[in-house]
Amino acid sequence: MRKIKYTTLQDDDGNPLEELISYRRQRPPPPRVDARLTIEDVVDAYHNDGWWVGRYIRREGDNYIVVFNNTPGEEFSYARRHIRFHHEWSAIRDRNGQTANCWLMIKR
Repeated sequence: MRKIKYTTLQDDDGNPLEELISYRRQRPPPPRVDARLTIEDVVDAYHNDGWWVGRYIRREGDNYIVVFNNTPGEEFSYARRHIRFHHEWSAIRDRNGQTANCWLMIKR
């Protein structure tokens, strides 16, 4: 077990949330991707203290992105800084048959 201190989640007092997590459940933050979003890209949007998966559907002005979130099935407008490309933590097998976990970017 390891004690984790979140940077985006807060406890009821407004302090960074801390919890004990097993080594198997730990993963690093997803990598930053410096690329342009295109319509229908799968993105994560920071909303209500968490990252939610949705699809980029259009720009709104210079600094806002409109995302369709499957749950609850609505469109929301987010500041560009609250959007990132969606990644999934997944096990992959290399040429030698070794298995490792890594982030896979889900573009569309």
